[in-house]
Amino acid sequence: HQQHVAVPSEAWSDERFKFIPQLHEERYQSMLSVPLIWKGEVIGVVNVRTHAPHDYTKTQVQLLSSIASQ
Repeated sequence: HQQHVAVPSEAWSDERFKFIPQLHEERYQSMLSVPLIWKGEVIGVVNVRTHAPHDYTKTQVQLLSSIASQ
């Protein structure tokens, strides 16, 4: 959908979450995902995760979005 997703806790239970066992993702609580967009198409995502539950701020979302747009 070309927009960020912020999950403050139990990220693994979100229907959009794709679990990859080798990454031991069950130990993370929160996740912020921002799309990588090239020529109007999503080509990937940048993820930030925390071990403890975390509500991502507007500033954090904007910062990661700026990084992803580079």
